[in-house]
Amino acid sequence: MNQLGSVLSDRASDLFSDDQLQTISTTDISTPLTNDSKLLDDAYHDVPSDAPSALINVAQIKSRLLSIERDVQGLLQIIDGHVPTLAFRPHDSRDEQYLDGGERVVEGVFNGEKMIGPDGREYAVPPNYASKSKIVEGDMMKLTITNSGKFIYKQIAPVVRRTIHGELVQDPDSLQWGVLVNGKVYKVLKASITFYHAKSGDEIFILVPDDAQSAWGAVENVIGR
Repeated sequence: MNQLGSVLSDRASDLFSDDQLQTISTTDISTPLTNDSKLLDDAYHDVPSDAPSALINVAQIKSRLLSIERDVQGLLQIIDGHVPTLAFRPHDSRDEQYLDGGERVVEGVFNGEKMIGPDGREYAVPPNYASKSKIVEGDMMKLTITNSGKFIYKQIAPVVRRTIHGELVQDPDSLQWGVLVNGKVYKVLKASITFYHAKSGDEIFILVPDDAQSAWGAVENVIGR
């Protein structure tokens, strides 16, 4: 990673003047890559080789890798003379980007209930929106924070999903709704159950990631008993 930062920095020096380099902020070009590498190392630090995958923050790692890819693409566009739509910044503590109008943009991974940013920060996703849009755990999302403070979410990279079905159940203590499928309970949003007027014992069809384990499902349909 450090070699890539050095190559890009040398290439930028050949193409731009000192003033231009300061303007596009490539003088610290290796910093985000170095920090990203350390974050990935920390994510796996002290995790036993036989530990279950649930102990590894897959959503955060996936979001960070996509963030690295986005930054490298942005740097290459600058070097080739194509200015990206988003103003490139080396990195700040929240991995935010800024549109020309000043709006902030954060990309992250949906964990079934919230969006997890590259730095692990959680962003509340309106349950009604997540329910109606049938957002699945693992979907990539983009959050735009307007200058007036409005949060606008958009799915940008849905995971491949499959449909499974089971019985609607509710935990008597937490009151969390779930769907029992072959002995496993998938949590579902209360907003989805309310929308479909479902009740315990109903047959529920849910969407889950096709090629990954998940704790949540997105309600697709309900058949009353």
